[in-house]
Amino acid sequence: RKLGALIATIALIAAIAVGGTLAYFTDKDTNSNVVKMGHVDISLTETSSSQKATTITDKGITFTSVLPGDTLNKIPTVTVQSGSADCYIRVKLGYETNISDANMALLNANLQNQITAGGTWAYNTTDGYYYCTAVKAAGDKVDLFQNVVIPTAWDNSVADQSFTINLTAEAIQASYIGYDAAGHQWTGADGQPLTVPEIQAY
Repeated sequence: RKLGALIATIALIAAIAVGGTLAYFTDKDTNSNVVKMGHVDISLTETSSSQKATTITDKGITFTSVLPGDTLNKIPTVTVQSGSADCYIRVKLGYETNISDANMALLNANLQNQITAGGTWAYNTTDGYYYCTAVKAAGDKVDLFQNVVIPTAWDNSVADQSFTINLTAEAIQASYIGYDAAGHQWTGADGQPLTVPEIQAY
């Protein structure tokens, strides 16, 4: 009997030992994290109520029979599209013309004064951009100017000449971006002037 009991005890100990090598407390769990990126989306359109506007599209306007002293209603509007992230906006204004630099300077001075008069836009003399001074959200609209005033000082040297006003609007996310103290330059999260090598279309 003692031998039988000893054998049974050894067998039980062996069974426990074997079972201990085959079973552990375990658990398992997984997560899948989806990160969906946002975007910045603006549009630049133009409208006019001028009687001298012979062709009007949302991308440009043609005026004819224009005279010195005329005020041409022309409203370039930047719109932040639905679904866009909050953003900062800037616009560059340029000209194509054979009219003298001196005469174009008169026209440009009037436009620049008009653009910056209300404080909505600030001009950066270094890069030539007009910077919108406030963050804009989806659905917001902001006009650059309302009218193009032809200088009364223009004379026969501009007769039968023409000029084209080219506008380029750009936007950047407002998060982690700011302005310098003068409000004339985008800065990064570190407060340093932001160099944007290329603004890409969305």
